[in-house]
Amino acid sequence: MSGTASECAPEYIRKASKIIDCVNMSEEERKVISAMERMEANDEAERYYIATENREIGRAEGRAEGRAEKNEMIKNLLSLGIPISQIAQASKLSEKDIQEALQKG
Repeated sequence: MSGTASECAPEYIRKASKIIDCVNMSEEERKVISAMERMEANDEAERYYIATENREIGRAEGRAEGRAEKNEMIKNLLSLGIPISQIAQASKLSEKDIQEALQKG
């Protein structure tokens, strides 16, 4: 037998095999394995950070697009002669929010 557990062996056997392999390693081999594990953990943390950052950027872009669409809708409704009070009622926005959107957009 090669000293490693078969892939079809139960999980506890595979874990025990890894522990035995580690015990039989030299100090230098353990240091290399430890460094590799740290590098993998750092890579995983970096991927998580990037994914989280990209998600936040996407959300911010989505909110900005939503505001732009809302402002465009308000302008279009006003150009059709619909009063701000009716736009507020239909959109569930306050008249103040509508006025602010018009000033910003």
